[in-house]
Amino acid sequence: MRHFTCFLILLCFVSCVDESDWATITIPPHQSFLLGERETNSFTAKVKNLSNNVVDFKIVNSQTQEKNSGFGISEKGEVSVFVSENETAIFINDHDNEVKIKVLLSKNVQGMRYTKQ
Repeated sequence: MRHFTCFLILLCFVSCVDESDWATITIPPHQSFLLGERETNSFTAKVKNLSNNVVDFKIVNSQTQEKNSGFGISEKGEVSVFVSENETAIFINDHDNEVKIKVLLSKNVQGMRYTKQ
């Protein structure tokens, strides 16, 4: 019983720490959220789409703006992405209502902003 109680306390602690590290980002209609625009090192991001709409995602070269990869994050979907050095991750909301995503980053990332489409 003692080991089980310790396990439950540890599980609660890990659950609380894990959820608090996630950032919730609201993207207004017809806008994009850029992440890592000034980042010079690679990073990973776990992303949860909290919305009932697909959120488009692409990675572009930070200098040339050329698209390196991209896909849609399904409604309530989750993905993990790797963003290389000198790349920017872009979350695109093409819908008439706002969308929300949760993001967990592997490190502090420089350069975040919204842009109109």
